[in-house]
Amino acid sequence: MVTAGRVRGRRFILVPPFTLKVHGSGRVLIGDDVMVARGARLVARDAELALGDRTFISQNVTLVAFAPLMIGEGTLIGENCSVHTENHGPPGARDDFSMAPITVGRDVWLGSGVAVLPGSRVGDGATVGANAVVRGDLERGGTYVGVPARRVR
Repeated sequence: MVTAGRVRGRRFILVPPFTLKVHGSGRVLIGDDVMVARGARLVARDAELALGDRTFISQNVTLVAFAPLMIGEGTLIGENCSVHTENHGPPGARDDFSMAPITVGRDVWLGSGVAVLPGSRVGDGATVGANAVVRGDLERGGTYVGVPARRVR
C-alpha cells in the first residue's frame, strides 16, 4: 500500500479515521496548510493526486486518481463529495476501466455531495452547488448547479 516517498507534504492535517491508499506508481502530493477531515478517502493508483496549498477536504470526501487528479490552491470541497478519474467498463467487462484526468482550479468551492466525473475541468473561482454532477468543463468564476451542472451566474 503506502511506501516511503510516495506521500509527500508538510504542514498538513489528516484527521482520523481516514483512508489513504497508494498503489503501483501512484503518488500523493499534499500542499502546505491542507486539512483533510475525518472519513475522507484518498486513493492514487498509478497516478498523481495533488492537493494545493490551503485546500480543505471535508468529511467523507472521496478522491480517486487512476489518472492525474489536481486540486488547486485554496479550494474547499464539501462533505460527501466524490471525485473519480475512472469509470467501470460496460456490462460483461466491468473491470475494463476508462480513465481521464480531472483538474479542479484554485479557489473553487464544491458544495456538499458534488460528484466530479472523469475528464472534467473546473475553472478557478467556480462555485458548484450541492449535489451537482460535474461533467466536462466549467468556466472560471461561474456558479453551477444541477445534474449535469449548468451555469446559473
